[in-house]
Amino acid sequence: MGKREGRAPAWLGPAAVALGALVLGASALLFASLTGSYDTLDLSDRRDMRTVASGIIVGAALVAYGVFEIAGRRRGASGVEARPGAPAGPARVRPEARPQPESRPQPEPSPRPETRPAPSATPSPRPGGVSALDQVLPRAENVLSTLAYLVRETPEAFGDDQLELVRRTCSGESGPRLSARKLARNGRWWLASEDPWPSREDLDRTLAVEAALNLGADAARAAWPEGVSSTDERVGALLAAVADASPVEHLGSRFVTDLSAGADPDGEWVSRLAFADALENLPTPFRTEVSFRLCVDEAVLVAEAHVPRPGAFSFLPAEGRVDAGRAYAYDLALLIGRTALEAVPRVRRVVVNCGEFGGDEVVLSLELSRSTLGRMAAAERDRGIPSPGASLRVAPREDGWLGEVEPVVSLDDESLCPSGRYRAVELDGAPAPEPLVRACGVSRVCDLGVEEDAPRLEAWGRVAGHLGGTTEDLVSELVSLRGQTQDETVADACDRTARSLVSGALDASDAEGVMEVFVAGTPLEAAVSRSRSALSARDGEGADPDDLELALAALERELEAVDARCRDDEGTVWRSFGSRAERVAYNLGLADGRVVRLAPEACYQAHMASARILLELARPAEALAHAERACELGPLRPPAQIVRADCLVALSRLDEAARLLSDACARCACASDAGLYLYRLASVERRLGLEVAALACYRRSIELGGPMVAAARSEYGRLAGAAHETLAARRINPSAFSGEAVVRELRAAGLPEVSADAMLSRLAAATGACVDAGLFRPARELVACVAELRRDDALMDVADSLERC
Repeated sequence: MGKREGRAPAWLGPAAVALGALVLGASALLFASLTGSYDTLDLSDRRDMRTVASGIIVGAALVAYGVFEIAGRRRGASGVEARPGAPAGPARVRPEARPQPESRPQPEPSPRPETRPAPSATPSPRPGGVSALDQVLPRAENVLSTLAYLVRETPEAFGDDQLELVRRTCSGESGPRLSARKLARNGRWWLASEDPWPSREDLDRTLAVEAALNLGADAARAAWPEGVSSTDERVGALLAAVADASPVEHLGSRFVTDLSAGADPDGEWVSRLAFADALENLPTPFRTEVSFRLCVDEAVLVAEAHVPRPGAFSFLPAEGRVDAGRAYAYDLALLIGRTALEAVPRVRRVVVNCGEFGGDEVVLSLELSRSTLGRMAAAERDRGIPSPGASLRVAPREDGWLGEVEPVVSLDDESLCPSGRYRAVELDGAPAPEPLVRACGVSRVCDLGVEEDAPRLEAWGRVAGHLGGTTEDLVSELVSLRGQTQDETVADACDRTARSLVSGALDASDAEGVMEVFVAGTPLEAAVSRSRSALSARDGEGADPDDLELALAALERELEAVDARCRDDEGTVWRSFGSRAERVAYNLGLADGRVVRLAPEACYQAHMASARILLELARPAEALAHAERACELGPLRPPAQIVRADCLVALSRLDEAARLLSDACARCACASDAGLYLYRLASVERRLGLEVAALACYRRSIELGGPMVAAARSEYGRLAGAAHETLAARRINPSAFSGEAVVRELRAAGLPEVSADAMLSRLAAATGACVDAGLFRPARELVACVAELRRDDALMDVADSLERC
């Protein structure tokens, strides 16, 4: 069958795709060869950069044309004609066809006259493919100068509206030095500076450039009705649609599912996760920075959001910037309120307080519920904002912008942050709820305790109320407290503080000094402090042996009596924990049914200091005894296990040291602990001559993260260079040695691979149980451990929501 008249040859589509792929590949190779920032490139490199940008655009156009030709030929072969004027690319789902939550009110059409994008063309925040900007901006050391260069030299890198908006905001290359990244969740550009913002103007300009990039991309993806012909009209329509935005469902997003397995779907933990997840997925033109507090029992959520000042709307005509800023603040408040009501079914009341970026004052406060959301969305507006009332607080200034107002509900309101949520769990002997029992291995709430000084800190609150009076009054209060307390450490604190006051060694007006003596003023703690000073290097010469001997003698003298009181028996064990995650891991894996009492922190630290001093004095056998006692008190504390391993290494018992670190790593509490163990294990494996195993330990340590990552990378590089013959024989490429290859080597060497998934599951379950039980102090510590394994902006929002303002 012959060709149709006027139709391109059949081979043209595949040929265009192949040619376009070749052009893209060549451009990528040339781009990879360029180094340095774009404002420091020489002339030839600048020409190469222009060639790269042009190549990317030409290659992408060829591929798109080829795909269009192939698709058109297939449609023609099946008898289906393409709709005239239909855009190339995937079809979009009409918003009205998406399922809507039953609770979401449907507001009446807004009376505002702005033209909006066609409903079938709601901008998608995640464009397909990788644009020239996606490749160039994240590598730029100076984003403003890079954008100015691209506008001037390769304007084809931008869409028409984006080019115009960026030109308006980047008219010159001067300004703050910024880096750029594209957020994985919502596809929005985010510009950042390592230095504090030098001025409000620089912050406004940064926000304006972000919005110009984001709005320009959205405008290019929207299908506009006839009559919308200017950039300002299209930008106005996009800004007017902010209140109607919906969270993006990005690829691989299983945030709430991954972290809430087994938790109450209507509880505090899942509710916070769901709201934070939706919040971070909102495709707003300006960056979304929101803090929130939530109380599910009270069915209330309060959020504080930052909004741009009129100066950040420099991509609009000057006369419309104030009104645009006012409208954006109100629309953002509506959007956040609606998102909260949809994400958290149990919430009935939402308050959104808006303040300027870089400021602390609230300039707009809006209260919403499901019954009022539609009415507030459709309310008639004056210069972008409805008239203030009981549910909306605004105070326009003479220049039209917004002044400070009192929020409807503030973020630190007692209904959101009841004091009981932040009480020390060490003082709570109540039975634990069942979810807490399962997730944390406790029977009572106090079984989550790690702070041995909690009783003294609580008692100090009573003592502090009498500071500023006479010594006699303060001593009298201490004597009264001594007679009432049942905690022996509080009784001892009362005695030693009263003695110091009576003897004149302590002044009743010295609040800080009195607190230090009361809370941590034992002779053993003084000896530990002295030992730390002795261990500190002096002028690069190391610790003085005589000072070390004196410090060791003081430790042994004070330690004897305290250590004797902290010995395990048939019904009780004395333990010390460095973190809440360690306590949970101990309860779930090492508890044997005996009552756990918290050992004095000074006792654990005294054994640690003694071991370190003895290692400095080249007496490793004596040091090992102290290290073993420290490990008995703190079986999951990494410093104790590492000092013990150091003692074994000093005794040339390398196999035992490797086994000790390997076992400790296998039962560790969190990712940073595992990374530290593997880093130290790598050095032992290297000394044993097991170079590949050492490299695997270094690499896994880097993957897990933590404070030793930089050192692990450095030592990995040195070892890989020294062991290049061994690696070549094993066909291991050190630059590509990661993931499953590392796990295989660890297994082959009998070393722990550390399952991040299992650790994440355990920590997330414990965190969720604590949040749902209203135990926010341990929850705050545990969520930080979850964040080591699941680095996510939404999780940081949840962590912030657990803080007390």
